Amino acid sequence: MLQFNLARDTVHQKQWLKAIEELEADGLEGPIVPDALFDEEDQEDNHTIWRLPDGTDGKKGGWTQGDDPLDYLADPEPLGGPGTAPAPDPALFGTYSAVQDLKGTVKGKAQAAAKKKSSK
Repeated sequence: MLQFNLARDTVHQKQWLKAIEELEADGLEGPIVPDALFDEEDQEDNHTIWRLPDGTDGKKGGWTQGDDPLDYLADPEPLGGPGTAPAPDPALFGTYSAVQDLKGTVKGKAQAAAKKKSSK
């Protein structure tokens, strides 16, 4: 997974570099890109942009052209199954109080009003 994430990071760096090249005419400084982990990354995935938003203009960007163009994957497929996580610790939600819900919150007041209306 580390190798894939490094490859995705490289794709995003290349995308930003192309965007920066397009904006350098406005006086921006040259980019600085770290490459200390280049040997560790997955080389198959470091040239592919995944289309995740609803729009279709991503493939028109400067990153898909030039000397080192990035591939544009229009319909990416998930790489694994659904994620799993342990149940959260109830202490994380220390501000929640079921008693407060029933007595003083908007939810509690709405429930009381609905109960009162249905009992008529």
